[in-house]
Amino acid sequence: MGVNAGRAFRTPDVNEFTDTGRPVPMIPALRGRVAVDHERPRWFARVEAELAGGQERVGEFETPTAGYEMSNVVTGLRFNVAGRLSVLTASLENVTNEEYRILPPSQFRVPHELGGTFTARTV
Repeated sequence: MGVNAGRAFRTPDVNEFTDTGRPVPMIPALRGRVAVDHERPRWFARVEAELAGGQERVGEFETPTAGYEMSNVVTGLRFNVAGRLSVLTASLENVTNEEYRILPPSQFRVPHELGGTFTARTV
């Protein structure tokens, strides 16, 4: 079992133009991810939360965005087929069906739909 965490941040002294005081465009909001993993030789599971703060200080042609919390679940099996390692993985993204946006917010909006993937590979 393991716990993973990551973060991204912005430097406060470089998020505005010094001559006008307006915010610099394309500065991302504070984001982070926390995950809990559990692995066994034949299977694995992961639950993660992705968190982002709201962004109110935006450039001239950008749109303010609200913060969000998104939950994801991944599970999989490992097995041998003809002496080769195979991995079968299933994942659910945005389990809570949360609406969220990623940069650039003025041009690209990710829909708030529950999604998932199913993959199989042999090594």
